[in-house]
Amino acid sequence: MFNDSKKLTVILVGLPGSGKTCIAKKLSRYLNWKGCFTKIFCPDLYLQKLKVLESKTSCMDGQEEKDWNTLSMAECLKDLICWLKNSLEAKVAILDSENLLRDQRALLKKKLETETGSSILFIESVCNINQILVDGENTFACERRVQQYQLRYESLDELLDPNYSFLKLFDVNKSIVTRNVEGHISALIVYFLINARFHSRTLYFSRHGESEYNLQGILGGDSDLSLRGVEYASKLHEYFTGVKIENLQVWTSPLKRARQTAQLFEEKAKIWKCLEEIKAGICEGMTYQQISELYPEEFRSREKDKYNYRYPRGESYYDVVVRLEPIMLELERANNVLIIGHQAVLRCILAYFLGKSTEELPFMEVPLHSVLKISAMADDYHMQTISLNISAVSTQLPFNANL
Repeated sequence: MFNDSKKLTVILVGLPGSGKTCIAKKLSRYLNWKGCFTKIFCPDLYLQKLKVLESKTSCMDGQEEKDWNTLSMAECLKDLICWLKNSLEAKVAILDSENLLRDQRALLKKKLETETGSSILFIESVCNINQILVDGENTFACERRVQQYQLRYESLDELLDPNYSFLKLFDVNKSIVTRNVEGHISALIVYFLINARFHSRTLYFSRHGESEYNLQGILGGDSDLSLRGVEYASKLHEYFTGVKIENLQVWTSPLKRARQTAQLFEEKAKIWKCLEEIKAGICEGMTYQQISELYPEEFRSREKDKYNYRYPRGESYYDVVVRLEPIMLELERANNVLIIGHQAVLRCILAYFLGKSTEELPFMEVPLHSVLKISAMADDYHMQTISLNISAVSTQLPFNANL
């Protein structure tokens, strides 16, 4: 987990429609998945709330004109500062706003450093006007706003802002410039944004076919597929032959049950060791009943905190998230991938795309003999479960049976 005592505030900078909100959401999803608790604060949302509240509580006739932008920013900053100061888990606050002017950014930096003690990282998104990411807004109206803002916009500059820690993304991330970036979390942000992509694509996930150990309720091991598992492998290949996905890549783990599920695909499956199932250590090869009888203390410990519990000489879900980092960055860049994996591993991967918390992750349902289809649109992901109608044993335990 992230034990750094120093907290971080990320301040987004850029013209309207330059993809700042997209960047904020994607970055927040990634950092939270890594166990670095992150929250986005957007003054525009406060602006809407303030105007609604005003219309409900006051008569508008004869009122003084209010500087709504200043008021909404003040309310937003108040909540941001409160969260960073008072939440024990808080690590990164992201301020999603234009922050166009140099003086404005200087005041923000001083206020947040003084009141929260956090480090400040500016992220500027610079987009060609013809490549602007218009998020539900009329394109013409957006371009007019951009043209108006451009007249007074002051970009981050290494000469004019020599003491700032910042990175600039050009056309989302076609090129990136960094300046004075220090600290583990800031370095992690740079590394992620270099690899992040914002294009639409589809990814597919499936557990291996039912195994002999699945039938016996045994953890871990390297068993073969059951007869129904072999039937599923054939059905899975038949499904993807039918949908005719161009340049489909198949990735899988080195364990037999996964490789046997992938063996019918003409495209040779790429083997990733990091896709191996969670290691149960001394509990490998046992049933849940045997574990509760032989290691009752371990059973109870994992019941208290399934995500962070580590099997003796084995792994925790957090450990799996850490070792999956390389494949997650590959998935950020990839199109048309089918991953044939294991229950705990797929829970960790799907939790990233679906924004699940560490409390939810270990209990996500990933059924046997189904294809999970993730459709990505910029920073949003949606999952569809496609059953291939081959019977299989259920491995989804009740909530209170945490092992």
